[in-house]
Amino acid sequence: MINFEGDPEKRLTKAILKASKKVEDLTVPLTLMTREWYKSNRSIFDKRRKGPGKYEDLSPKYKIIKEAKYGFTYPILRASGRLAESMTSPQSPESISRIINKKALELGTSTPYASYLHFGTKKMPARPLALIGAEQVAPKLINQRLENWVKLMEDWVYQVTSGKEGKDFSNG
Repeated sequence: MINFEGDPEKRLTKAILKASKKVEDLTVPLTLMTREWYKSNRSIFDKRRKGPGKYEDLSPKYKIIKEAKYGFTYPILRASGRLAESMTSPQSPESISRIINKKALELGTSTPYASYLHFGTKKMPARPLALIGAEQVAPKLINQRLENWVKLMEDWVYQVTSGKEGKDFSNG
């Protein structure tokens, strides 16, 4: 398994840590985050895509090969459907979705070739697939993910503590 960093400023990490100090069980917001993760990941693998999206395009040679083998060129990260299934369906055997000790969340894929796509190789540019929201390649829906998840943590703590902790606890 490979870890992808999607929170470079650690805003979500800080919000979850702060929430976990004030509330024993974060299962509800972490479950909501998980559902949203799978749902919005569908935009990365949308079969109706007609171009490369925000990713660097495939080489002309590989476009021909992919079209011949799979019957389509786009979306870039979709081929056999194995990776797409693991990133859009929690039922996939290669999907990773765990809530750990009611306070931590692990999401991703165990698909063996995911790291090559995510980080690239000498001959292939990186095409990140584990997107949280700050990435330039992320579709608009995913770019809101980080903000939404931080707000979700704030709202959850506010509701569970009956407002005793204040509405915006993530900034300090």
